[in-house]
This record gives sequence, C-alpha cells and structure tokens, in this order.
Amino acid sequence: MGAKTKMTTITAQTKVQDLFSPGAPFESFNELNGLFNKYITLKDILETDFDQLVELTPPQFKIQMHYFLHSALPDIRALLLQSQQFSKNEIMDLSGKVLSKELLSFGQNGKLFLPQLLNIIKEKNLSSSVKYLKLSWNSLFDSDLDDILAICRLLTNLEILDIAGNRLYGQSKDFDDKLLEILNIDSIKFVDISANVIGGIEKKDFYVNLEPKYFRKLIWVPNGNWLIVGGWKNLVDDRTDFVTIEKIVFDVHQEYFKRKI
Repeated sequence: MGAKTKMTTITAQTKVQDLFSPGAPFESFNELNGLFNKYITLKDILETDFDQLVELTPPQFKIQMHYFLHSALPDIRALLLQSQQFSKNEIMDLSGKVLSKELLSFGQNGKLFLPQLLNIIKEKNLSSSVKYLKLSWNSLFDSDLDDILAICRLLTNLEILDIAGNRLYGQSKDFDDKLLEILNIDSIKFVDISANVIGGIEKKDFYVNLEPKYFRKLIWVPNGNWLIVGGWKNLVDDRTDFVTIEKIVFDVHQEYFKRKI
C-alpha cells in the first residue's frame, strides 16, 4: 500500500483517527476508526505491542487490525521520517530493544545491553552519522546513565536523546551530575526524560535549583496536551525567575514536539 496522503503533516502527535479520515493515507481502514480513542496518537501506537493490540481487537476486525499494524505502519514510519529533519540513517531507534545492566541475570532475550551498543557504534563507524537516539521504554535504571553518557559522547553529532519511559529516579547527586554532563554536550539540542520519576514532582528540588540554560534542552512534559494543561508548572513555580522559565519551557517543548518521532 502506498503512503500518498492529502494530509499536510504527519507527526508523532497525529491522532490515529485522523489517519482513517477521507483523503488520509489509510482511509481504507476506516472501520478501525471507532476502536481508537480520539486522544490516541501515532506515537502511542508505535510504542505498543502490536500482537497485544490484535489480541484485544474484536474478532470481526482482527484481520484488518493485523494488516494495518504489520503492513501499513511501516508506511506511516516512512511518512514520519519525511516530516522530520532527519534522514533514516541519522535515526537510531532502539525503543524497547535495550536491556538495563541491572537485568543481566535474566539473559538478553534478543535485546542489546548498552555496552554492546557502544561497541556496535564503534565497529560500524556510526559516531558521526547518528543525530537522533531513541532509548525510550527500555526499563533503564539510574545505574545505566554512565553508559548513556558514554554513548552520547561517542555520537559527535547527536542532537536528540530520548530516554523517556524508563526507570530513571535520579536518587543521587551523581545521577544529577551525569544528566547535566549530557545536557552540556554542545551538539545535543533536546534530552527527553518524560515518563520517568525524575520528570515528576519527586524531583522538584532539582528543577527549582537548575540553572536556566538547562531548561533550553530538557524535556520532561510528555505531550502537547500536558503542556497546555500546565501541571508541570508545579516543579518550577517556587523559582524567583518562574515567569521566564515558564516561557522557556513552553517554547522549547513545542519545538521538540514538532521534531519528535
């Protein structure tokens, strides 16, 4: 199936229902429209277990759902790439494909450990080509930040680091220091830590004392809806420069959401 569309832009935040509307790329699957909540985005689907979605689908729609997820979604990924400022070779998408070293005893189960990823980058000479690294939804822990920092230093042109949806608690000053080291890398423009404990109210002291310059790179609000609702302001509302930081955070997140895959 081709990926031609009358839609002007497809991003990770595009609502799935919009993909089935008249003139959209997958209007032939419009019978699936009612199965998706109107708030479900393309990002939500791409980060979900496809087989589990098919299993949850009513029997009369299972075949269509299977075809949509396993045959049509690659076209959607291609459309996403077309709408980004990165080529396919500049993106290393390892979302859900990496294991924490804390889980070494459980075996690999076909997944990579971060030290192995470091070796792959060196062996395949990827140091200068990767600009977007997705390590989201991998159950990575605080102790993995050492390896993440090493990878970021190795990727000399890295612009976006996505470590959202892991198990990052930020329970030590050492963790905070390493996160700041990542943010201090010149090439990096965004570091997405959303959907981690470190992106929540438990780390308010961290945000209250954070130097303003870091808010120009740090992403902790998970999506545009949350950004508008404004609950994130609780983390910075005790700052004396709150008004300034509020605008920086809002503008930086909006820019990031336009580029996020």
